[in-house]
Amino acid sequence: MLPFLGAALVVIPLLWPRADVAGLGMPLSSAMLYIFISWAGMIGVSFLFGLAARRMVAREDASTEAAPWRP
Repeated sequence: MLPFLGAALVVIPLLWPRADVAGLGMPLSSAMLYIFISWAGMIGVSFLFGLAARRMVAREDASTEAAPWRP
């Protein structure tokens, strides 16, 4: 789901009106800043997800070593 969220966040500036059309639109610098912040936010979310996944695997490994399976 994270790649789809990232794609949706990057496409949002395409919906903004251009600054040169009516003079009331968003400048390109604001759009680039938005894309950079979205990109950095996605990196942060991916990092947190990786940490959580690593902790879950470590917890599962610890529980299997404490109680070995016996047929």
